[in-house]
Amino acid sequence: MSPKFAAWPALPNTSAPKVGARDFGAVVLFSPGSVTGASYLRRMPRIASFYGITITMYFGDHNPPHFHALYSGQRARFTLDGELLDGDLPQRAQRLVRTWAQLHPDELAGCWERARNHALPGTIEPLP
Repeated sequence: MSPKFAAWPALPNTSAPKVGARDFGAVVLFSPGSVTGASYLRRMPRIASFYGITITMYFGDHNPPHFHALYSGQRARFTLDGELLDGDLPQRAQRLVRTWAQLHPDELAGCWERARNHALPGTIEPLP
């Protein structure tokens, strides 16, 4: 795994309360370290979900424009055209994410702009 990827927070503990997890269809990730209040939550609105893969974007995220893909406990970041930036997903999941991104370039760009401006990014149709 790349050094950037290793710094991401761990996936949620399934036994932990999912405070606000249903708000806006967000995926809630728990940051490492002590848990002292609501600030420990990071909200990632869900853009799409298909074949066990969840596509999300952070509100106000940094450049380059990208989205996050989570699959079976693994995650990766992709450019809006589907190129892998970092992370680790099985090859099959990477191909599915790349195909999906190439089918929806305009919608992904719109989601990115809305999320960067702290607005709900919306959703995009999954792969059939």
